[in-house]
Amino acid sequence: MTARRLIAPLAVLLGAVALLTPSFIAGHPTVFPDTSAYHLIGQWFAEQAGLRIDHGFGVVRHHDLAYFFTMAGARSPYYGELFFLVTALGSAWAMVAVQALAASGLTALTLRVTQRSFRPAQFAVAIGVLTVASTLPFFVSFLMPDVFLGLGAIAAILLLVYLDRLKRWERGVLVVFLTATLTFHATNPPAILFLLFVAAVAVGAKALPARPAKVGLALCVAALGVSAVAAAAYPLAIRALSQHELDRPPFLTARILADGPGRVFLRDACADGSTYVLCRYKDLPLDDANDILWGVTRQKGVFEPADYATRLALVREEPRFVLDAFEAHPLVTTWDLFVDGVHELAAVTVVDTLGYSDRALVAHGPRFDPPFGPVRFCVRQPSYCYPTSLQIGWDVVLNVSMVLSAAYLLARLLLSRMTVRVVFHRAPLSPRLAVAICGVLVLLVANALICGALSGVYPRYQTRIEWLGPLFAILAWLENARLPAGLGQAPTGLDAPAHTEERATVSQPL
Repeated sequence: MTARRLIAPLAVLLGAVALLTPSFIAGHPTVFPDTSAYHLIGQWFAEQAGLRIDHGFGVVRHHDLAYFFTMAGARSPYYGELFFLVTALGSAWAMVAVQALAASGLTALTLRVTQRSFRPAQFAVAIGVLTVASTLPFFVSFLMPDVFLGLGAIAAILLLVYLDRLKRWERGVLVVFLTATLTFHATNPPAILFLLFVAAVAVGAKALPARPAKVGLALCVAALGVSAVAAAAYPLAIRALSQHELDRPPFLTARILADGPGRVFLRDACADGSTYVLCRYKDLPLDDANDILWGVTRQKGVFEPADYATRLALVREEPRFVLDAFEAHPLVTTWDLFVDGVHELAAVTVVDTLGYSDRALVAHGPRFDPPFGPVRFCVRQPSYCYPTSLQIGWDVVLNVSMVLSAAYLLARLLLSRMTVRVVFHRAPLSPRLAVAICGVLVLLVANALICGALSGVYPRYQTRIEWLGPLFAILAWLENARLPAGLGQAPTGLDAPAHTEERATVSQPL
């Protein structure tokens, strides 16, 4: 019996190792230009708390803080603190190990809850598909908070749809985990709100058992409330501890300028004698949001090369500029923002992320040098660790996987019962899994619209959650399936408590 209880934890551990495949191929975790900002804000808060950790990163230079805080509002101190403590007490490998274990553990729990028992062979199939044909391993290996939106979505779905199949301690852990993920990035709470909307509609339509779903909704709303308080506390803490104000880069200004209507409005307004600080830059191209925000040369960049006073002025005038530009060109601006969201939805690539990692190692390699791996070769020869041919090959596989997953999920949702039985040799989806899949599809679209419109068309924003498609395609395939020999073996120690099989309708509370 004891040996059987160890099967599930061992499977989760092996699953985490499999999900770290990209790091093992490269010999190091992947980083991003923003990685150092998260690490810095975590280190600064640790110093303010009086923590004395021999981390070897040097002391934060406080005379640089005012400049840093003009953009630090876009970097979560909560992920930053976790990141700093794990890397300072362990290493960069320890951080990606934490992310891998969280992903593997949630995958195991999701399989156990949706399939009513944990079967190691099913878990092996799921992890194998996710490792080979999904974006999850790349974001597990990525020293950024990106992976936690998808993981938070899984936690929310389990609480909203499958609460009564969870043990009490599992519910508590999921609520805490969901709350943490909501604090890790500003785009996470609005994205998760769409899952709550789908669940609320499902409760109204009696597609979910009412009592557990309402409790799940209450728990998720509580998690959102705590994350909102945490977000509000961040600037207050900065002001109290440093006497500086916390600001965010003018993302929406850059987006509207790059789309076109903002450029037209700016040049017209400046010609009429407007006092916008942006008028200093009216003769620049202003056609790329990334250049506007982070371009280092004065021939293209606006925010990054600006001095402290100009940065503050750009941030302060953003609401007025955006509203005025929208008022001048409302239809074109709205359409362009929608098109940005559509482009974001189709942006499934890891070349963007891996390419940035090679370049970021040049600047941040010494700070995040892992205990082993050919980092020096990556720095000297861009794309050494991830050859271009390998990146392109991965992209082809990921795009095919995403298209097939989306098509399969839509088919299972929309085709008639008879067609599903004939074509897929499967029974219709259970109401619960159908609701969960609807939530995932809505989340994919909502995330693209939110990030594409409010920040920019950056592939990693969408790629970070694309792995939810293949995962739920696997769950849909396994549900009620007559599995081959070996896939239907006896349940192990992660089994859920026995429940009576659901009826075809779930209008009655369980």
